[in-house]
Amino acid sequence: MNFFENYDMILTPTLANPYPPVLTPKQNSKEDYPLGEAYLKFMPYTHVFNISGQPAISLPLHWNDENMPVGIQLATRWPNEALLLRLASQIEAAAPWYGAYESLYKKLYH
Repeated sequence: MNFFENYDMILTPTLANPYPPVLTPKQNSKEDYPLGEAYLKFMPYTHVFNISGQPAISLPLHWNDENMPVGIQLATRWPNEALLLRLASQIEAAAPWYGAYESLYKKLYH
């Protein structure tokens, strides 16, 4: 059975774990930045929709103690992009994130 036959939307975390530390130029070997299984453990939710091409969106809803965004992912079936965007818009209106992103950007890059 297809999940989207019974449900309009699925809500997941964006990531399974907190962000890893930013890599330094010295950390560039495969051992320091493992891919494959480690990637799937870190991002088990978003890649399914990246591969399938189904409509999905990630939204930052919170900032942790390290000022990193904590997000959610919404996904839906084809051709439900309009419903996805309406819901994302309502969530953003209820919990605006743009100002928080802007201040984080300034803090990191200025």
